[in-house]
Amino acid sequence: MKRILILMMTGLLVMALSAGAAWAKPDNAKKVEAQTKVKEMQMNKTQHKALVNQEISVKGNPFKDTSNHWGNASIQRMANMGLFAGYEDGTFRPNNNMSQAEMIVLLMRLVDTNSNDGEVENSVIDATYGEKLKKVPSWARDSVEKAESLKIMSLNRFHSTQQASRAQTCVAFAKALGLDSIDNVEVNFADELLTDKEDLGYILAMYQAGYIKGAPGNYFLPQNGITRAEMAAIMERVLADLEEDNNEEDNADLTNLEIDLLDDYNEIEAVPVDNINLDGDEDEVNVEIKINLADCEDEWTDLGNSAIKNWLEDLVGDIQGKLSEDTIVSGEIINTDNDDVLVSFSKDGTDDLSVSYSDIDVNDINDVEDDLKGDAFDIVDTQFEITSVNYNEDDEIAVDLEAQDNISSQWDDLNSSDVEDDVEIICEEIAEAFQNIDAEPVMININLYDENLNLLDSYEYDVENESLN
Repeated sequence: MKRILILMMTGLLVMALSAGAAWAKPDNAKKVEAQTKVKEMQMNKTQHKALVNQEISVKGNPFKDTSNHWGNASIQRMANMGLFAGYEDGTFRPNNNMSQAEMIVLLMRLVDTNSNDGEVENSVIDATYGEKLKKVPSWARDSVEKAESLKIMSLNRFHSTQQASRAQTCVAFAKALGLDSIDNVEVNFADELLTDKEDLGYILAMYQAGYIKGAPGNYFLPQNGITRAEMAAIMERVLADLEEDNNEEDNADLTNLEIDLLDDYNEIEAVPVDNINLDGDEDEVNVEIKINLADCEDEWTDLGNSAIKNWLEDLVGDIQGKLSEDTIVSGEIINTDNDDVLVSFSKDGTDDLSVSYSDIDVNDINDVEDDLKGDAFDIVDTQFEITSVNYNEDDEIAVDLEAQDNISSQWDDLNSSDVEDDVEIICEEIAEAFQNIDAEPVMININLYDENLNLLDSYEYDVENESLN
């Protein structure tokens, strides 16, 4: 069952809930056993990636009552991520205890709701549960219904407005982790008689996995509540602590893919490929292709741009086939003889592959730019002249044309489709001029000016689709 991908969640939970509580790190055997359960679950990848990449940060202090609070940074980040919200009066109330409804809603925000596993069963909404669900606030009903279906909680013991206790919170997280209740661990909390036997089994299961340890004096304090600030800290730590393990798993997958790719793509026609390195994850991966032209520069020179692009399209297609069709793939072909970047490429999910060839002679580019300057074109019977051309490193061309006749007074009256037809013809000729030197422009940005150098209009021309955007 895919639910929550959480490493060391329970230890973090109890550490946040218990002031001064000790935290026991699991030994390797117990940790591996617990990880088997954890790896079946799924954390919201977008939230985790944003946090790891530091896209989520403290942006000012939107709450009136948190600037001097120990949990301010965690509160800010979780609020910026959209996992937590404040109150209408501008406060966050960090020390308020959380209700059971609030705790379940926040927990379920970490659950993969896109999974088909554990879909809400009919039993949840039959007469047995219907009346109890009606008592749950509308804003929490979907989360409670989902949690009930996944057996994370039971409506029979759920009271929306009552505070969420330490025991109840730990049990809910333990069940989300998929840990089984146990009763064979040699540990006795001084206040365990205050804990329901079944709940204690889940708490002991987390203890046996090495994730929790009681508060000073060997107490568990099962009936103590959890505050909003503590919950924000838990959620931040859960997301942040996924980075190392997610990277290890991603790297292992990418290492195997690297081996397969090098077997299948060890040559670009007659040019040997020394290595293919991948870095990233299923969302975005960077590719570094290494070749050495010390002994095969002529073979590389003989390669046409289309041959290189076809090879890259196959390679990138295999990468996305292994990872996801939505994976963003970008990279370079590098000559290890001098560390020059020969080719840059990128493909954003299902978009077309974009390729830039860095070995095009800059002097050739400059010659084409100079040749185009001064060329004259008619746009609806008015002559325009190219005054500026610039081909940039992103394979985009910026072109300025100036009217040679008086056009400003009648420009707005011209048929726009006639203007666009003539602009397309101009763009086609400009694109062809650069393609003749093996450049591959992707976009042409054209600015039209009147005889007084006032901007009349601007257009973008998609070279591959041969159309104005």
